[in-house]
Amino acid sequence: MRILIAGEEVCGIIGTYQEELRKMGHEVFSVIHDTDRYFSETKYDFFLGSLRPNIPYKFFGKEVLFLEKIIVKIQAIRSRNFIRKRAMNFDLVIYLWRTILVNCADVSILKKNGTKVVFLFVGSEVRYFDVFQKKYNVFNWNPEISRIARKKWRVPVGRLLRYIRIAEKYGDAIYSIPDQAGLQVRPYYHLRIPIDTKKFEFQNNLRKIPKVIHAPSHPWHKGSDLIEAVLEKLKNEGIEFEYVRLKGIPHQEVIDYLKDGDILVDGINGHGPGVLAFEAMSCGCAVVVRHLAEYADVFEPPLVHFDVDNIYEPIKKVILDYEFRQELIINGRAYVEKENDVTNVTRNLLENVNNPRKEDYFPVMEMDLIEDADRKIVEEWSNTALY
Repeated sequence: MRILIAGEEVCGIIGTYQEELRKMGHEVFSVIHDTDRYFSETKYDFFLGSLRPNIPYKFFGKEVLFLEKIIVKIQAIRSRNFIRKRAMNFDLVIYLWRTILVNCADVSILKKNGTKVVFLFVGSEVRYFDVFQKKYNVFNWNPEISRIARKKWRVPVGRLLRYIRIAEKYGDAIYSIPDQAGLQVRPYYHLRIPIDTKKFEFQNNLRKIPKVIHAPSHPWHKGSDLIEAVLEKLKNEGIEFEYVRLKGIPHQEVIDYLKDGDILVDGINGHGPGVLAFEAMSCGCAVVVRHLAEYADVFEPPLVHFDVDNIYEPIKKVILDYEFRQELIINGRAYVEKENDVTNVTRNLLENVNNPRKEDYFPVMEMDLIEDADRKIVEEWSNTALY
C-alpha cells in the first residue's frame, strides 16, 4: 500500500508510524510542516517548513512581520506544488495535527482520487479550551496559570470547527479522546499512542526507596508547582525517596532516566497516559497521572490517578507501598505491549480503514458549555451541509 503521512510532528508519533509501516512492507512518504525538537533525530521525506529556521524573524529584538508573511507564502506555494505533483499517488493518507494545505482543500482532492483518509486528533488542534476547562476543572488553581493556558491554547472556534468538520466529512476513520472532543459530533475510535516497545528496555530496579521522576516540558501545564509542593511536604514528613526533575533534555536522555527510575509523576491537567507516561511504563516506572476513569470500558491502563484536588495521597501511596508499586510496574509494561505496541496499533488502524469496526465513543456536543461569543459560530457550522 502507498501511504502518505502528513501534518506536524507531535512527540515522535509520525516518525513511529512511518518506521513501522515501512517494516510492514508499505511504501510510505512523510510530509510535515514542523518537527518536534525533542525528536530531532527523526528523518522525514518532505519538509514544508524547511526554509523557516534559516530566516531571522527578529531584527535587534523586534519582529520583522513581512518576513513571516513571505515564509507563509512560500510554504503555501510548496504545499500546492506537492499536492499537484505527488499527492495523487497514494492509497491512504494519515493526518496528524493539520492538513497539507491551510484551507484543508487537499483532503477533498485526495478523497476524490480514491485515497482513504484517517485523522489522528492529538490535542489543541481540535480541543475547544473553554469546554475543556469548564467540564474537567483544569488550570483553575491559579489565575495566572489559567491566563497562560487560555492564551496558549484557546484557538478560534471557527478554525477548530473547519478542521474537525472536514475530518468528519471525509475521514474513513477518526481517532481522538473524550477530553478534546467538545466540538466533535461523529463517532470516533480511541486514540492509542504507538510505542515501539522493542526500543524500550524494561528495567525493574526493585528499590525500596524509590526514585521519583517529574519531566515537565511546560511546568505550568503539568502543575509542577503543586506537585513539587507535595513532594517537599512528603520529604519534610520524613518519607524517603529520591527526586529527579527533568526539563529541556533530548528524548534519549529522558529514556535513560526513566530506565533508572521507579515512579513517574506526570501532569494534573491533561488526561493521560500520554507518550511520556507510556514510555515510562515501558521502561519500568509506576505512573501517577490524571486519568478519565469513566471510560474504563475502553481505556483502563494500570496507573495511579491524581488531580488538582487530590495530589498528596496518591503520590504518598505509590512511594510508601512497595508491593502496590511493583504491581503497577509489572502490569504497566504488559499493558503497553498489548495495547500500545506500534505493530498492534498500526495493524488495527489499517484494519479499521479497510474493514471498520464499531467506534469507541459517540460524542454529544454540549452547547451549554460553549462561550456565548462563540455560540453563533458553532451553530452556523452545525447547520453547514457537510454530511
